[in-house]
Amino acid sequence: MTPTAWGRLAWVVLALGVAAGAGGFVVGTSWGLALGAWLPLTAVLAARLRLPVAGASAVLLLLAPVVVGLRLGPVLDVSPSVPARALWLVVLLGAGAVLVATRHRRARPSAPALRRGAWACVPALVGVLAVAVVLTVPGAAVRAWAIRRDSATNVLFMRFIAQDGGVDPGVHPNPAYLFQGIAALESVPDAAASELYTAYQIGWAVCITASAVVLACVPLAVVRPTGRAVLAALVVTALVYSWLVTGFAMSFGFANVSLTLVVLGCCLLVSAGQRGSVPLRVGVLAVGAVLAAATWAPLAAVPVVLGVRVLTSVPLRALVSRHELRRGQTWFLAAALASAAAYALAVVLRDVRSDGGNLLQDGWFFPWSWWVPATLAVGLSACVVLARSRGRSDGDARLLLRDGAVLGATVVVVVLVFVASAVVAELRPWTYYPKKMSWIASILVVVVLVTVVAGARRPSRAVAPAVALLAFAAVVVPQPDGPGLRGYVPLAGIVAGGPAGLESRSVQILAWLDDPRPHLVWLEGSTADDDLANLWLTTFIADGAEDPLRSYASTLEHDPTQVCDALRRAGDDPVLVTRAANAGPAVAATCPDLDFTVEVPDGG
Repeated sequence: MTPTAWGRLAWVVLALGVAAGAGGFVVGTSWGLALGAWLPLTAVLAARLRLPVAGASAVLLLLAPVVVGLRLGPVLDVSPSVPARALWLVVLLGAGAVLVATRHRRARPSAPALRRGAWACVPALVGVLAVAVVLTVPGAAVRAWAIRRDSATNVLFMRFIAQDGGVDPGVHPNPAYLFQGIAALESVPDAAASELYTAYQIGWAVCITASAVVLACVPLAVVRPTGRAVLAALVVTALVYSWLVTGFAMSFGFANVSLTLVVLGCCLLVSAGQRGSVPLRVGVLAVGAVLAAATWAPLAAVPVVLGVRVLTSVPLRALVSRHELRRGQTWFLAAALASAAAYALAVVLRDVRSDGGNLLQDGWFFPWSWWVPATLAVGLSACVVLARSRGRSDGDARLLLRDGAVLGATVVVVVLVFVASAVVAELRPWTYYPKKMSWIASILVVVVLVTVVAGARRPSRAVAPAVALLAFAAVVVPQPDGPGLRGYVPLAGIVAGGPAGLESRSVQILAWLDDPRPHLVWLEGSTADDDLANLWLTTFIADGAEDPLRSYASTLEHDPTQVCDALRRAGDDPVLVTRAANAGPAVAATCPDLDFTVEVPDGG
C-alpha cells in the first residue's frame, strides 16, 4: 500500500455515506441519501479528476436523478422521490464498492487539497448561522423574506408537481421545473399551502448556501497561494450573500437563480479542471447542460459550449494515445451525450415550440442597465488580453479566464439572438430574459475576475481595476430594499423585519391560503398589500399558469364588476376580505346572484 492510497480510510468514507443516508431516513428526507452518495462518488472521481472538480462533478451527477424522478413519476404513478432515492442508493453502494475494492491502489487527495476543501465549508457555515439568526431573533422576517413576486408562481408549480407526481407536460407544462421539483420532491399531493411554502423556503435557503459554496470553490481550486485563494473565496462568498445576488433574487422571487449558479458554477469548475480525464469532464458537462435546461433553459448553451471547448482542447490522436478513452469512461461519455441529445429533442425542442413566444415577453425585473454587463465584458476582455500578452496570471487562472470568456461570449450571443428576435417582432428588446441572462452571467464574470486578480503574479497591479469594477456596480446598480446596510446586506434586512408590515402580511396570506374556502382581498389595506395578497390568493386557486383568474391579481382596486367575476371564478363559498364598510354591499348590488361571505380582519 502506497502512502497516498485510501487504505482503511475507504471504509470510513463508505461508513460516513451510509450514516448520512440513514440519518436522512430518520429525519424523513431523501437528501441525506444524496449527501451520502456524494461522499464515495467524489472519492472515486478524485482518482481521475482534481478534488474540487470531482466534488463539482458529483454534485451535477447527483442532481440528475431528480430530473429522472420528476419525469418518470407521472409515467410510473409514483412519487418523484422514489426513482431519485433508488438511483442515489445505487450510486452510494456502487461508488462505495468501487472505492473499497480499489482502496490499496486508488490515491486519496493530498492534505493541502483537503485543507482547501475545509475552507469551502466557511460559506456553508455562514448560511447555517444566518438561518439560525433569522429563526431566533425576535421580529425577524421569518416568513416574509421569500414571499415576493415570482415566489407565488414557484409555489404554484410546486403544488402541480406534488399533485401530478412530477412534471406532466400534458397537464401542467413547465419548462423550468428543476428548482421547484427539488423543493417539492417529497411533498404530498394534498399538502397545505403553508407546508409547500415552508418547503420552498428550505429549498431556496439550501440553494443560496450551495451557490456560495460552489462559487467560493472556484478561487480555492484555481489560485495557488493559499492566502490569496482564501481571501478571494471570502470575497465571492460576500458577493453571493449581497444585494447584487441574493438581495435581488429575494425581492423578485427569482429562486431558480441560486440553483442556476450552482449548476453553472460546477460546470466552470469541471471545464477549468484541465488536469483530469477529458471524457469524464465532457460527459459531466453534458449532464450539466441537461440540468441547466431543466433549471433555466436560456443558459443551457453555456455547458454545451464549455463541453465543446474541453473536447477540442486535446487533439484526437493525443486523446487516444493517452489512453483517455478507457472502456468505462467511453461508455459514460456515450451515455451522457445520448441522454443530453434525447432530452434536447424530446423536451427542450417541444418546450420551445409550445412556449417559445413567451421568451420575448417582459416581466418583473429590477433596474438593470445593459451598461453593467457591458462594462464587465470590457473588463473581462482586458484581462484576457493582458493574460495572453504578459502572462500576468498563473496557468490555472489563465485557463479559468479563458472559460470565463467563453461563458461571456456564449451569453452575449444568446442575448443578441433574443434582442434581434424582439426587434423583428417589433417588441422592446431589453426585456426580462436578456436582463436575467446578463445578470446571471455578470455574477459569474465577477467571480472569474476576482479569481484572476487573486491568481495574478503581481496582484497589486490588478487590484485597482477590480475595485473600480466593483465600485461601479455598487454605485450604478440600485439596492432592492433601499440604501444603507439593509439594502446592501439582505440578512440585515431580514433580521430587522423586512419592509414594514410585510411579515404580518405574509403570515395572514398563508392563513388565508390554508383555509379551504377561496379568499380574495379588496380595499383591505394599501394597494401594494392588496396586490401582494391577491397575487398569492389568485395564483394558488388557479388551475394553471394561464388561468384567467390570475389576471385579477392587481386589477381589483376600484371595479366591483371585476370583483364579482373574480369571486365567481374562485370557486365555491368564496370569501371577500375587506375593511371598507361599503365594499360588501357594493359587490352584492353588482352581482346579487352570487353567494359569498364578507370577512373583516381584526381591527377593521
